Amino acid sequence: MNWRSRLTGIATGDQCLFVSRDLFEQVQGFPAQPLMEDVEISKQLGRIAPPVCLRHRISVSARRWHQRGVMRTIAQMWWLRWRYWRGEVKTRLAKVIGDDAALAAYRAMLYLGVRRAVATGLDTWLFATEPEHADIQRLVGAFGINSQVQPTGDLGQRMAAVFSQMHRHYTHVMLAGTDCPGLHPGHYWQALGALSSADVVMQGAEDGGYVLIGSGCAEIWRQEKPFAGVRFGTATARQDTLEALHDGGWRVACPAQLSDVDTVDDLRAWQARED
Repeated sequence: MNWRSRLTGIATGDQCLFVSRDLFEQVQGFPAQPLMEDVEISKQLGRIAPPVCLRHRISVSARRWHQRGVMRTIAQMWWLRWRYWRGEVKTRLAKVIGDDAALAAYRAMLYLGVRRAVATGLDTWLFATEPEHADIQRLVGAFGINSQVQPTGDLGQRMAAVFSQMHRHYTHVMLAGTDCPGLHPGHYWQALGALSSADVVMQGAEDGGYVLIGSGCAEIWRQEKPFAGVRFGTATARQDTLEALHDGGWRVACPAQLSDVDTVDDLRAWQARED
């Protein structure tokens, strides 16, 4: 592994990477991706200057090597890197590489989503199935946000319940997931502005879903099933939601769609837009 790192200039989890502050800021820190961020930052740093490999040793955890065996661990690492190079979907990948990697993915996306929401200056609430979890509490403490137990039911029932609950305190309410790093504070303000002439604003995703939905009318969510007929998790989710809202006579504004970051190619395209 050390020889591989010396030959490729790529430092992974079993190595320690030292970078000057100026260079770290020049590449804008670790990329906002849940997997292979060490590989990606090594590539970016290598384009600026070749790394120097020190002979000093550090101690790292061998837990995975002991649990999975040397050959199995090496095979899995190269399999993941091969799929990463091919640009396969990271979220699906996380599901097959174990709890640790899946947890890392959700943490990375959650942190970025909360940070962007807080940057709007608007009141931010985090709805989670376990708001007392240590990770959630760290976010609450770090950003000074509010947290609450997520309602039960399917996705439509949960969103309707949150809208109904939040409308007791706010005239305008916006809900956003954490799987769209391209959702910036400006998008929240654009959506808020759209609610001056619409009852609902829906920021679509290119995969047929949507990354943000906002409401300026509490009456919508007092209906029995405002999301009736919506096939969530499919390529028709956005269109189904539009039809359900239009059938109820509600005005819907649809800002430009955003790209979900599902593949490495999506990630690179998003990073290029950020630059």
